[in-house]
Amino acid sequence: MKVDTCKNLLLQYIKNPEDAELNYSMGVFYEDNGHTASAVSYYLRTAERTNDTLLQYECLLRAAICFRKQGCRNYTVKGLMQHAVSLEPKRPEGYFLLSRHYESTKEWSESYMIASIGDKLAKFGQKPLRTWVEYPSGDYGILFQKAVSSWWCGLCDESRNIFMTLKDKYTMEEQYEKAVENNLKKLYSE
Repeated sequence: MKVDTCKNLLLQYIKNPEDAELNYSMGVFYEDNGHTASAVSYYLRTAERTNDTLLQYECLLRAAICFRKQGCRNYTVKGLMQHAVSLEPKRPEGYFLLSRHYESTKEWSESYMIASIGDKLAKFGQKPLRTWVEYPSGDYGILFQKAVSSWWCGLCDESRNIFMTLKDKYTMEEQYEKAVENNLKKLYSE
């Protein structure tokens, strides 16, 4: 099946390499098969060839995720995510991913700042993206990032309060429920 899908996509692409939808499909196909370098080129080609800002946004996030998986591309990852946020500033995924990126590089103030901005600007319940971009299901992802980063910025009471709010008022995926519980245990033991 993979060979037939690949062959079909390639034949369509050869006939029309400027088609944004075909470039997007090629990117998804290569990423799904673990070829992130190839996927990035198609995602970027899609973003350059479409006027659909939501598709551009998703492709920039997908490209950033691919680069992150490759490692050693922190500035590229950050730049792609920042560009995505600038295209769709009311969507939550970019804020979450960018805050998480800053967390991974221990840039706590930046992580907190972008989570705080996202907390104010992001609107939930929007049209879903075509693919999963590592954003947790629901509307708690940005708040979770704000709770984590606020602790590292010395905003301990804010961190505790946000984690308590998450625990008491949100239904979360299991990994986030466990993270909230673990963080609360740690925060109340210190």
